Amino acid sequence: MGLNLGLSLIQNMKQELRMSPQIQLAIRHLQLSRTELIEEINRELMSNPLLEDVESMSNSDPNKNESGPEKTIDLDQHEISDSRVSRRERRRGQAEREQQSNSQSQQVQASETQVIDLNSAEGAHEARMEMDWDKYLGDDWNGRREMDTIRVSNEDYIAPETTYVKSRTLQEHLHEQLILSHFTDSEREIAEVLLNNIDDDGYLRALTAEEVSNLLQLDLELVEEVIESIQQFDPVGVCSRDLRECFLAQCKMLGLSAHLHQIIDKHLQDVERNRLPLVAKAMKLSVAKVSELVEELKQLDPRPGSQYSSEVMTYVTPDVYVDLVEGEYKVRVNDFGLPRLKVNRFYREMLRKSSDKEGEKYVVERLKAAEWFVKSLEQRKQTIVRVMECILEVQQEFFLNGPEYLKPLVLRQIAERLDLHESTISRVTSNKYVYTPRGLYELKFFFNSKIQGGDGNEDLAGEAVKMKIKRLIAEENPRKPLSDQKLVKLLSEDGVSIARRTVAKYREAMGIGSSSQRRSHV
Repeated sequence: MGLNLGLSLIQNMKQELRMSPQIQLAIRHLQLSRTELIEEINRELMSNPLLEDVESMSNSDPNKNESGPEKTIDLDQHEISDSRVSRRERRRGQAEREQQSNSQSQQVQASETQVIDLNSAEGAHEARMEMDWDKYLGDDWNGRREMDTIRVSNEDYIAPETTYVKSRTLQEHLHEQLILSHFTDSEREIAEVLLNNIDDDGYLRALTAEEVSNLLQLDLELVEEVIESIQQFDPVGVCSRDLRECFLAQCKMLGLSAHLHQIIDKHLQDVERNRLPLVAKAMKLSVAKVSELVEELKQLDPRPGSQYSSEVMTYVTPDVYVDLVEGEYKVRVNDFGLPRLKVNRFYREMLRKSSDKEGEKYVVERLKAAEWFVKSLEQRKQTIVRVMECILEVQQEFFLNGPEYLKPLVLRQIAERLDLHESTISRVTSNKYVYTPRGLYELKFFFNSKIQGGDGNEDLAGEAVKMKIKRLIAEENPRKPLSDQKLVKLLSEDGVSIARRTVAKYREAMGIGSSSQRRSHV
C-alpha cells in the first residue's frame, strides 16, 4: 500500500491567551523604578508629538501667540475672562504703585532743592547756571559719548573641555606614578603586568609572583622587589597579596611601632578572633596595651583601592509617602519631578478637519498611543497606592510602635486582598520606596517570613526578630557577651520560638560578630 504524499490546507480553531499592547505597556510601566519611569516618559515625549508636558506649557513664554498648538489648556470662557480681569487688575495696581513712587521721589527732591520753573526763560537760564555740566561731560565730550570697546582675544575664552574633570581609576592613578618612577626596563615590564591585574580593592589576587616570573622569563626575586616597591605607591598597600602584607606596607610607610608590626606579622588571626589575652601573653604585654595597639590597627585601611572604586552612589526618591494626619496614617503618591502628561487638543481638531488619509492615519495611531500611555501611567500610580494602603492596613503596628512589631506577610496575602496576581504585587514592590515617619523603606521590606511564637503567642516577622536580637546584644555586658544559645533562651522567654542556627544567620546578616568576637577584655 503506497503513501499518498501531498500538500493540503487545514483550518483549526483553538483558544489561547494573548496580552494586548495596552496590557504589555501597563506591565512594563509597573516594574519600572522611578528613575527608569522618568526616562521612559521623556522618550515618549520625544517620539510622540501628540503628548505634551503640562509643566513645560505653563512655564512657556507668556508673550507667545496663543492661537497655535500651544493653546491646549482646557478652560471655559468664564475662567478665561476671570484670568483677563485679574491681569488688568495687576497692571492697574502696578501703574498706581509706580505713580505713587514717582510722586514720592518728586516730593523728596522738592524738599531738598529749590523748585525751578523750567517753563519760564528765567527758570531755564537759572537751571543751566545751577548744573555743572563740565563735571558730568568732561573735557572730551563731543556731543555723544560712546562706550569703551573691550577687545577679547580667543585666548580669553575657556574651552568647555578644559573645565571637565574625569574621575581616575585605580589603574590610571598607579600608571601615572609608574611613569614617574625610576624603574629599569625589566622592572617596568613587570610593573605593567602587576598593575593590570590589581583588583578594585587594591589586591593582587589574579596571579602570583611565580606566574609573572614564568610569563616574562625574569628572576623571581626581581618580581618580588617590584611588588614591594609598588606597595609604597599611593594608596599605600596596593599590590598586596593578603591583608597581612597590606597592613605591613602601611605600617612601614607610616613608621608605626615595632609592637604593632609584630601583631600584624604574627598575631593577626588571633586579633581577628579577639584572642587578646593570648596575644598579650605571647608578646609579654598587658591586655590593656594590646587593646591600645588593636585600636591603632583599626586605623589602617584594609581596602586601599576602594577610594578609586568605580561604584556609583545612587540616591533614592520615594514613590509614595505615608503621612500622619490628625492621628491617622494616610498614603499619598509622590508626583514631584514626574512630567505631567496630556494629549494635545490641537491635533484632535486638526484630525477632524484633515482630508489627508495618510496623515489622518498617522495622527490616529499617535493619538491612541498617547492615550494608552497616559492611562498606563495613571493605572501604575493607582496600583502602587492601593498596594501601599493594603500594606499599611496589615502593618499598622509597625508604623505605631516600630520594626519589632512587624507582622509576617507574603505577596499572596496582598494579592488576595486586592484581587491581583502575585506577579503584579512583586512588580509593584520591586525598586519602589516609601517614606514614612520612621524612615525610608523599600516596599519589599514589609514582606517577611514567619517565625512561630511560643506558648500561643502571635507569630512574628523575621525582621522583627532581627530587631529583638539586635536590642538584646546592644544591652549585653561587653565583658560577658551573650552566646547564640543564650539569645535563643532569652527570645523564648519573650515568646519567640527560634533555632540557634537561625539566630546565628540573622546575627551574621546584620554584621554582628560572635560572642567571642564581641567580648571586651578591658
